[in-house]
Amino acid sequence: MSRYKPLFATPEPGIDHAEAACGPRRGSWRRWAWRAGGSMAVLVGASVALSAYGPLFSAAPAMKYRLARIDAGPIVSAIATAGTLKPLAAILVGSQASGQIKELLADFNSPVKAGDVIARLDDDAVRARLAQTVVEVEVATAAVEIQRAQLQRAQAEGDGAQAALLAAQADVERAEAALKDAGRERKQELFARGVGSVVERDRSDVAYETARSQLAAAKARVMAAISAQIASEATIRIAHAQLDNASAQVKQREAVVQQIRIDLDHTIIRAPIDGVVIDRTVDVGQTVAASLQTPTLFTIAPDLRAMEVHANVDEADIGRVVAGQDVSFTVDSYPGRAFPARVVDIRKMPQTTQNVVAYTVVISADNEDLLLLPGMTANVRILVQQRDDVLRLPNAALRFRPAGTPTPAAATAAAEPAPGHLLRAAVDRIGLSSARRAELEQVIGEAGCPADASDAPAVGEGRVRACRAAAGHVLALLTPQERAHYQAVRSQLAREQRITTADVWVAGPSGMPQARRLRLGITDGLMTEIVAGDLHKGDHVTVGAEAEPARPAGLAGL
Repeated sequence: MSRYKPLFATPEPGIDHAEAACGPRRGSWRRWAWRAGGSMAVLVGASVALSAYGPLFSAAPAMKYRLARIDAGPIVSAIATAGTLKPLAAILVGSQASGQIKELLADFNSPVKAGDVIARLDDDAVRARLAQTVVEVEVATAAVEIQRAQLQRAQAEGDGAQAALLAAQADVERAEAALKDAGRERKQELFARGVGSVVERDRSDVAYETARSQLAAAKARVMAAISAQIASEATIRIAHAQLDNASAQVKQREAVVQQIRIDLDHTIIRAPIDGVVIDRTVDVGQTVAASLQTPTLFTIAPDLRAMEVHANVDEADIGRVVAGQDVSFTVDSYPGRAFPARVVDIRKMPQTTQNVVAYTVVISADNEDLLLLPGMTANVRILVQQRDDVLRLPNAALRFRPAGTPTPAAATAAAEPAPGHLLRAAVDRIGLSSARRAELEQVIGEAGCPADASDAPAVGEGRVRACRAAAGHVLALLTPQERAHYQAVRSQLAREQRITTADVWVAGPSGMPQARRLRLGITDGLMTEIVAGDLHKGDHVTVGAEAEPARPAGLAGL
């Protein structure tokens, strides 16, 4: 029995072992030889086929370019945004008095005139207070009359005291005269010389003493009259003070009456201006309380024939907006109609929403047919610049660049496209009268300033200096308000008319794209103005490319 056995063959029964060992080994060799020969034949065929048709499948794919035509037409550079329609002013009519709404004389959309009664509050309590204070005024007035009568009595008593004083002074004078007439010294002298009698002396002594007593009494009456007069004057001053106090009480009560009359007038709500009621927030029977904050009863718009659009403009575009620009807008209620308007103001207060900064642009619009209503959403289009008949290039051509070509940075010329062009455009935009514009146009024309940007290459240095001098002369002729407006408009125009250069690609003689350098103007987002460059109307520019697999010439008909 052999030591080596086939790995997978098992000898069948009835076969000699030697034959079983040699027979299968010889058959396996033949099969292996046939298989090796077939494999070599396949490899040789594949090598021949690859060498023959390899270039066919390794050819680079061809490029198919999309072209667009350059045409001529208008280009409008505008800012699209949204805004809200509002009246020129919204006057909030409130109530300074508290109370229950008794009567409403105006409703939504009611036209009103200044001074018209539009509502009344319940005024019963106010009228009751007014009646009470009127009675208090009457009581105070009666007190004044009483004090006035007491003053008159005191003045009469003062007059009596004055008369008594005068009478007492007269008595003193008579007593002094009587005392002097008594002549006691002369009687005593005669009696001493023995001429007079004792009876005459005694009679003279009695008369003298009587006169002296009467003089003393008269002087006492004068002192009493003086005291009475002083007391009377004090009484008169007191009566005057009481009368003044009573008069002041009357004025105080009258002031209270006036205040209550004002409160009563506040129960009548009147329209402060001519306009239309656009909102009413109360109903009959509702109670309003005027405490720390005045409650709003009505909202009145002055005139709905003139409206405003408050539009939010992004900070990236706000530099292109100036007062006086033309605007058109649409509202959803009238989708097929565009309403004309004009920019009147740019509010400096920023509004930040989700890290986006915007500014409110106030736009004035006429509403003579009263189609526009407050609160409508307006789709606003602010006209920044317009060109009527210029070469237009599709913006897709500016974005195309062949594979492997580096993207150069766009170059921007900071200078004005034409000296004097901005000067004329700014003067046109500041809203001057015809006479004023003619005066300024004469100054600009004498300087020889070109009116069109296409004349820029022909302008020499001398004319540039002349135009700058003309700009200074124009500034000197403007008023301070016109000068500020002119400078703002001119800065805006300078930003708008900065010229950008860029490369576009056209089909070369060999079919490969070739670059053309262009000077570009304004754009509307789809088309861009061609200011200068070696392209004309009807030429084609490349706007895109796509790969197309190449096919061999031998298989073209297959």
